[in-house]
Amino acid sequence: MTLSTLGSTPTVEGTVTDVYSRVANKALNCWFGAGGPLKPTHVFAAEAPPPSSGAPAEIVIHEKDLSAPSPRGTRTFRITITRESDTTTRMVLQAGKLPSDLAEAMERDAVAWGSGRNSCDAQIVRPPPPLPVAEKKKPKKHVVATGR
Repeated sequence: MTLSTLGSTPTVEGTVTDVYSRVANKALNCWFGAGGPLKPTHVFAAEAPPPSSGAPAEIVIHEKDLSAPSPRGTRTFRITITRESDTTTRMVLQAGKLPSDLAEAMERDAVAWGSGRNSCDAQIVRPPPPLPVAEKKKPKKHVVATGR
């Protein structure tokens, strides 16, 4: 499956390792943390080579496929992080099989995180389901035994 480009290829301040670390940590908290919209249906995969290699880092989101030996199914979102200069890094964001509103929110999140800002638009677009309401249990009636 070829992933379509969302159109965002920002250049941000920092090394590949710095940007990768910021984006990966925030994605795990926002998209896959408690109440994260991707937690029940997707899998996070990432690879960051040693900084000395000059190779790009990559974060890939897959649909969960519990029928396969690996739960990584179809790729749905990819962030490739490459070195532009000693102080700047380019992020290339691509989306696959995701609703457009969620893909756009994830793009905004990733660009903000890469730039060192906070964001979690994905949870606004796909808010966590409400917590289950605990049923009130009726108190047990205590039977008092009589000595008859």
